[in-house]
Amino acid sequence: MKYSFLTYLVIFTFFILSCNSSNIQARGDHDNNKKLLTGNAISDINCLKDTSISYSIYLPSGYSTEKKYPLILAFDPHANGSLPVEKYDSLAERYGYILIGSNNSKNGLPMNETEKIVNSLLSEIGIRYSADSSRIYLMGFSGGARIASLVALYGGGIKGVIGCGAGFPGSSQPGRSLFDYIGFAGNADFNMNEMLSLDEQLEEANFRHALVIFDGKHEWPPVETMEHAFIWNEFCAMKEKLIPKNKKMIEDYRKWMEETTRNNDNKGDIYKKSVDLQQMIRFLEGLSNTDELKNRLKEIRESQEFIKAEKEILVMREKEIQEQKMVNENFFLRDLTWWKGKIMDYGLRITNGTNLYEVRMYKRIMSYLSLLAYMNYNNAESSGDKNNADFALEVYKIVDPENAAKIK
Repeated sequence: MKYSFLTYLVIFTFFILSCNSSNIQARGDHDNNKKLLTGNAISDINCLKDTSISYSIYLPSGYSTEKKYPLILAFDPHANGSLPVEKYDSLAERYGYILIGSNNSKNGLPMNETEKIVNSLLSEIGIRYSADSSRIYLMGFSGGARIASLVALYGGGIKGVIGCGAGFPGSSQPGRSLFDYIGFAGNADFNMNEMLSLDEQLEEANFRHALVIFDGKHEWPPVETMEHAFIWNEFCAMKEKLIPKNKKMIEDYRKWMEETTRNNDNKGDIYKKSVDLQQMIRFLEGLSNTDELKNRLKEIRESQEFIKAEKEILVMREKEIQEQKMVNENFFLRDLTWWKGKIMDYGLRITNGTNLYEVRMYKRIMSYLSLLAYMNYNNAESSGDKNNADFALEVYKIVDPENAAKIK
C-alpha cells in the first residue's frame, strides 16, 4: 500500500518520536570528521541515514547525553537553516534547547520532497540527539510555518508549533492532533490579518494558543520578540507538569509584560495594549492568578477609545483585503506610469498619515505588492516570458528597490 504524505507522517512521526531515549546520542565520528561542538552554531551537518539532507544545529553549552533536552526544528522558506539557528542560538543557550534548522526545506518543493526532508530530520532527532521526546517543537517562517503546522496537525507527537508570518496550510482534511501554538506577526506583515483570523479560530477550537504582534514586516521576529516563544513553551510544559514550576520565570515574565503595556500606553496604542494583556492571560493562566489582568482587559475593551479603535481596525482589514485583490488583478493590466503613481500614493499615505492603523495597513499593502512583484518576476522568468519578467522586475524596483537590487 502506498501511503499519502499526511498518512505517512502520522505513522512515521509517532514511531520516530517514540524511540527509546536511551539510544539517543550525539555523535561526531562522521560528516567528514566534523565534530559537533557545544555552544557553537554549526551550519552544515549531513543526516546519518540520508547524506543528501543537511541541517544547521546549536547544542547548548554543557550538552550531555545523560540529560534530555527540549528541541526545536525550524523551517526557513528559502532553505536557510543557519538563519534561525544563528539568530536564536542565544535563546537556545539561555533556555537549554537543541535548535535545528533545515537546509533543504523551502517554498515550492513537491510534497514528496518535503516528505523526504521531514522524515530524514525526524529520524535524525530520534537516533542522534539527547532530545526529550515529549518536548519536540516545530518552528517556521512564512511557507516554513505552514510546513511546521502541517507536520504537527497530521503527524502527531509534536508538543508545539511556533508559526511566524503565516498560519496553517489549506486542507480539506481536519487535523488529527492537538498541540500548543504560538503565532507571530509584524504589524506591517501582509499576513497579519491571516494570523489574527487564525487566532480567533484557535480560540473557538479550544487550542492552547497565543499571538504576539510586533513592530516589523514579513520577517523572522527579532530575538527579543522570539523569546516569548521559549517562555511560552516553558510555561506550557509547567502546566502539564513536564517540568517543575519556575516561580522566578513566571514573575520575571509578568514584570516584562507590565513594562510593555505601559510603553503602549505612552504610544497611545490601546489596541496593542489589549493584545498584550490577552497574551499575558494566556501565558499565565494555570500558573498564576490572572483575575486582575482579566478585569483590566475587560475595562479596556469596554472603553470608548478601544471600541473606536477596534471599529477602525475592522474597516482597515476589509479595505486591505480589497486593495490586495485590486493590485493582484491589475498587476499586468496597468503600465509602469500607473504603478509609479500608485506606489507613490501609498508612500505618501505612510509618510503623512496620522491614523496609526491606516499607516500600518498601507505598509502591509506595500509589503504585499513587493512579494507579488517578486513572485510574478520569478514565475515569468521560469517560464521564459521575458516581457512579463522585465515588467515585474521594474515594478519590484519601484516598490522595493533594496530587495530588487539583489536580483542579477
